Amino acid sequence: MKLRIQGQSLRFRLNRKDVEQLRLNGTLQDRLAIDDERGWTYGLHRTSQTTFTLTGTGCELFVGIPASTLQQWLETDLTGLYADVEDSRGGRLALSIEKDFACLGAPEEQRDPHAYPHPEPQTTC
Repeated sequence: MKLRIQGQSLRFRLNRKDVEQLRLNGTLQDRLAIDDERGWTYGLHRTSQTTFTLTGTGCELFVGIPASTLQQWLETDLTGLYADVEDSRGGRLALSIEKDFACLGAPEEQRDPHAYPHPEPQTTC
């Protein structure tokens, strides 16, 4: 799972292996270790809520995806899920959760073998 943070936006990119784990377990998480004792955990999980949710503390962040929305995304060719989510201060956070496509211009050793096939194989990154 890749995560890009820019201002008040989060963009998750999931390869096929990540999507399968989310499908099977209802959750997907990763951790950025700063050292043996400190780190930052982030992830996605299926929720019974009807809207996307944000939960966490200073060292973790989790996005809740409504079960029906997640199911539709998992079972179709939809590329991404997009939402504006209210944060705890009443502000807005732009959220993107996308299927990660193969980067055709990258050297072979940098390509993700679990990426989704690129929809436009003549295009380079």
